Amino acid sequence: MKQEALGMVHILYLIQKKRMSIQQLEQVATSGNSFSIQPIVQKLHHYGYVYLVYYQTDVYVSMTQKGSKLLNKAIKMYV
Repeated sequence: MKQEALGMVHILYLIQKKRMSIQQLEQVATSGNSFSIQPIVQKLHHYGYVYLVYYQTDVYVSMTQKGSKLLNKAIKMYV
């Protein structure tokens, strides 16, 4: 569970500045980590922390305002 929570925070941190496709997230986020991106993104989307943009054959992930608040809370907890 802790690994999944860290994965969620890591993904939110990566997409805070710009939206990224699932493929880009997999390349960036999984280097050195053992978690899978898609289930975490689905869970973040389910709880309203990110929204998914379907464009041609790609799926892009962007953070909602609720996700931004969660990221800020997590950063304050860990720092």
